[in-house]
Amino acid sequence: MVFTPAAIELGSNRMRWFIWQIVSYGSVNGIVQTPSQPSSSGGRFNHTLRGWLALYRAGGFDALKPKPRKDIGSARAIPTEVVDLLVSIKDTHRAWSVAMVIDEAKKQSQAAGRTELPISTVHRLLSRAGVMVKVVEDPTTKDRRHFAYEWAGELWMSDVMHGPAVVVGNRRKHKTYLLGLLDDATRVVPYCSFALGENTAAFLPVFKSAVMRRGIPKRLYVDNGAVFRSHHLALVCAKLGVTLIHARPYHPQGKGKQERFFRTVRMRFLSTLTEADMSSLDALNRRLWAWVEGEYHQTPHNGLDGTTPLDAWAMRSGDLRVPGPEVDLREMFLFEQKRRVQRDRTVSLDGFLYEVDAALVGEVVVLRYDPSKRGGPVDVWHGGRKIHTARVVGRVRELLREAQPRLETRRAARRRIRSAACAPDERSRSTRGWREGRCPVYLKHFGLTRFPFDKELAADELFVSSAMRELATRLGHLIEMNGIGLVTGDPGSGKSCAARAMAARLHSGLYKVFYVPHSTGNPMDLYKSIAWEMGLGVERSRAALYRQIRNEVTRLSTETRTRPVLILDEAHALRSDVLEEMRLLTNYAMDSQNRLCLLFCGQTELRRRLAMAVHEPLAQRIVVRYHLGPLAGPELDKYLAHLLRLAGTELPLFEPAAVEAIFQATQGLPRKVNSVAHHALIAAALAKAKTASVDHVQIALAEVA
Repeated sequence: MVFTPAAIELGSNRMRWFIWQIVSYGSVNGIVQTPSQPSSSGGRFNHTLRGWLALYRAGGFDALKPKPRKDIGSARAIPTEVVDLLVSIKDTHRAWSVAMVIDEAKKQSQAAGRTELPISTVHRLLSRAGVMVKVVEDPTTKDRRHFAYEWAGELWMSDVMHGPAVVVGNRRKHKTYLLGLLDDATRVVPYCSFALGENTAAFLPVFKSAVMRRGIPKRLYVDNGAVFRSHHLALVCAKLGVTLIHARPYHPQGKGKQERFFRTVRMRFLSTLTEADMSSLDALNRRLWAWVEGEYHQTPHNGLDGTTPLDAWAMRSGDLRVPGPEVDLREMFLFEQKRRVQRDRTVSLDGFLYEVDAALVGEVVVLRYDPSKRGGPVDVWHGGRKIHTARVVGRVRELLREAQPRLETRRAARRRIRSAACAPDERSRSTRGWREGRCPVYLKHFGLTRFPFDKELAADELFVSSAMRELATRLGHLIEMNGIGLVTGDPGSGKSCAARAMAARLHSGLYKVFYVPHSTGNPMDLYKSIAWEMGLGVERSRAALYRQIRNEVTRLSTETRTRPVLILDEAHALRSDVLEEMRLLTNYAMDSQNRLCLLFCGQTELRRRLAMAVHEPLAQRIVVRYHLGPLAGPELDKYLAHLLRLAGTELPLFEPAAVEAIFQATQGLPRKVNSVAHHALIAAALAKAKTASVDHVQIALAEVA
């Protein structure tokens, strides 16, 4: 192998190999060939290699290593007295920056003023002197201590995590945000959900669901994000008696437990998502809550000494504040906005126009509304009390665009639009309204916004009587037991409404409700109805249908961790063989597991039939029984006032004697009460009376009969 002086430029690895060749040959001349052309560097190169060879023969390979500088650790360009001054100033004032230390040194010493002192050089010098390290004994304003509350519900913490993108509207993907709460003492997640935005409107429903599931916390610990610095959140916490605590800015260490939960979500949940899980926001939330309840809450936690969060909650939940029946959570979580009523009796909110009472023109009112229901009903408050519920007239922009001519001013257009919107459409409602027993004068005469005694009520608008409240508690126990329930009552007592209210309270990610009102026919007919509700194909044979329904129930309860709930309404008409088939449908794993929650709703006859000996196996498996009675006498007045309030008035439209007459005629059955009260208001409107009297009730009874 032949080398030239240029070989030295090939790097340190080649240089070591080159030196090894020198050692092997024993001389420089054996491996070095001077270039044919004269070169000034060739002599120096040979001289250097001979020097290395001499060092190696004298001290071995260690003698070839570079020698350390004798002045290492000191600044050669900075005088010693200036270095000592810089170190002394920094040692005295540990909180000062390097620039402040240099300025002070230049003030105290002329030598320092004449010397160039770069900040990086001085910083390196002070670091080597050990004065840049904070003294442990010094007091600090960043006092962070480990804290953990003893009991569940004493402190909840919350934060927002960026989530995956999901398909919205079958068109494009939209980024999601995980809004979650965590109990400090037990690490239980009261509730969490993905949303399409990180704002207060998205957080309050999560907070409300957490309160409904795990009670009211004493404290809520959050950061300083816009979602938590909202006036609406502070107002809700004040109503619930929750102390709202904000973390110090730029100190995320205070919420380490919440951040650790988010890390677990990223590692164990987000990494397991499939395309089907991210096909929609509902699918993602169903998958999330199934993971929280089925895996996270069941996994031992190192911070709890190996205890699972659910076990810790069971041991430390002795002092929980559970919202009672007197607490209206829907009312507490409503948003509030102030508006001045215009001369046309309208206010605008989120692009919608609402009509309010004419007596409030020019007044500033408080509008309380649900932000998730844009264009929905709005409660109007003034002077600390609720006046009525306003209904939307239309979108402001659309109404103005339809009714405003080019040369017409905006104010004139709004007056004309308002007058047109307030006028009843007699042509569309006159014939159909009288045919259905609805009188247009009925609404106009009493100033109502809708028919108060219709059955088109949302689940959260239903009147909660004492019987309905007790039934709701029993049905909640039935859902927890995942067994068979029986609800009976007279016709019109509200059995279907109770089942609808129960279904509305269940989380869509944890429960799948199937409602089957078809109660006539043979077992094959009922199996077909259940299969259609479950979205299954209809088999030809009864055994195949039975197996298909059981497989779907097993898939929901084991794979998707969703509890199926089957509601059979009008069950008093079921044949005896159908009742027996329903008992067999709840038999899983040799009758050792409850995978299907089954609820029978029917008239009183069903209770008597199940008491027969032939149905003894089914009767023994019923874990919840309840007979829903009618409204009590004192509750009827509250029931009528509740429905009238939903229709937009706080006035008592029924005289006390009329209320008593309605109760005597209907025995408190809600469906009969609605029919009689509806016709009584029609009679009162035709008589141009301000309230419905006993005479109007008598007229209504004659029409109903």
